[in-house]
Amino acid sequence: MDIGIDPKTGKRKQTQRSGFNTREEAEKVANELIYDLHQGTYIEEKDTLFKDFAPAWLSIYSHSRDVKPGTIRVRLHEIDKLMPYFAHLKLKDINLKKYQDSLNDLSTS
Repeated sequence: MDIGIDPKTGKRKQTQRSGFNTREEAEKVANELIYDLHQGTYIEEKDTLFKDFAPAWLSIYSHSRDVKPGTIRVRLHEIDKLMPYFAHLKLKDINLKKYQDSLNDLSTS
């Protein structure tokens, strides 16, 4: 899918997703990507570290919606709690198991 024009090169940028079992799964992911592109919340996750992504995401999240200050404080607290687990991991390397393991560890602390 086209995801826009690279401002540095002026060339088209594209992204690819694969590994779907059904056409419906592929269409769902494509629709989510299109939604994120239209909302301006799409961030390419190739080699982005969690520690770099989280503050950028929080800024986009807080400005793209009508979010209450208390919600922003909660999200910031959650990011701070997850930082020891994911800070130096690339976003593409964070999977459901790693996330669940971190939540389990936090619940026992």
